[in-house]
Amino acid sequence: MNTKKRACNFTRSYTVIPQLCISPDASSTAFHNLIRDCNDFIAFLTYKMTNNFRAQFLIFQRKIYDIKANAKRKKQEERYDIIINEVYTMTKSKHKVYRLNDFFFKNLMGDEKRSNLTLRFLNLILNRTEENAFKSIQFLKTEQDPLTKDGKLSILDVKASVDDKTFVNIELQVSRQNYIIKRSMFYLSRIFSEQAVVGQDYDELKPVIGINLLDFKLFEELPNWHNTANFTVKGIEKPITDCITMHFLELPKLKFSDVKKAKRLEAWGAYFSGVYDEKELEVLCMNEPLLKEAISYEQAFTNNDEMYRKYQQREDAIREETTKIRLGEKRGIIIGRKEGITIGKKQGEKEKAETMARKMLADNVDLKIIAKYTELPLEEIIKLSKA
Repeated sequence: MNTKKRACNFTRSYTVIPQLCISPDASSTAFHNLIRDCNDFIAFLTYKMTNNFRAQFLIFQRKIYDIKANAKRKKQEERYDIIINEVYTMTKSKHKVYRLNDFFFKNLMGDEKRSNLTLRFLNLILNRTEENAFKSIQFLKTEQDPLTKDGKLSILDVKASVDDKTFVNIELQVSRQNYIIKRSMFYLSRIFSEQAVVGQDYDELKPVIGINLLDFKLFEELPNWHNTANFTVKGIEKPITDCITMHFLELPKLKFSDVKKAKRLEAWGAYFSGVYDEKELEVLCMNEPLLKEAISYEQAFTNNDEMYRKYQQREDAIREETTKIRLGEKRGIIIGRKEGITIGKKQGEKEKAETMARKMLADNVDLKIIAKYTELPLEEIIKLSKA
């Protein structure tokens, strides 16, 4: 290439430098042409180096360095954007789900394909580290699982046994019920007693752990969102046995001043609570990477028409059952109020009659006349006269 053509190439390259500096792209054709033309310009300078061209060359060389630095920084930013966009894409589902719906929860956390998620969740709840963490889990068959509103509603819990044959029962509770602790205790006691077989020693019975994921505050007086209950004796801080242990995770108590500081169990709690937006979920996924797998399954679940139809049927059944309970409570309150008014009215009338009877007794009125006008039994008037 002759000297004149190389000089023209330099002039063209120098013109596009400002544009490339604004939005550099190391993979673009313009960028590679710029590098090529830079080499042409160096060859041109070797032919005729003047002070003016030398100054222009230094400026040109600095622009090249800036473009390379910006391209490298942009590449790092693009890698970060890929992670963010991946999580954002996963959270963009065809439908939205209530993550404490027991049908969705059981499919997410009660399937062998995603046992790693369940193990992770359990180990975080039980504060088991790498050394003593549960490594394997076997899901156990639960009772009948009616999905439609035509069947009797029952809880779709997740039952499993882990490495050392410890039994685990995970239950969801979305509305406050006064009997929840008794019910949990009943389920755990039944799992514990069902282990017993003829000829088996008591020391062979394995512990049972109950995990209650709650969408309401159960212990108003306690500030912590994760509370544990076990058997203790007054005066002894340490539990006397690990036969039965109950964990209560009260999701409404879970609050963050900064989601970046959320611990890993808190990240799971925040996910199941459903109150955190997509950007906050992105940050939580960085703190607890396995959450990305849960979100990925959620997207697949909601985009599966058959699964989502069953999910909706379950939601309808729960909604109908909840409505019945609330209507029953309201009806009971109304009936109780009416009965209370009636009882109170009768009691007031009786007290008024007794007051009149006492006054008539004080005036020495005949007992039969008092009974006639107060409509009180003669026996009661006699008792009042002796009082």
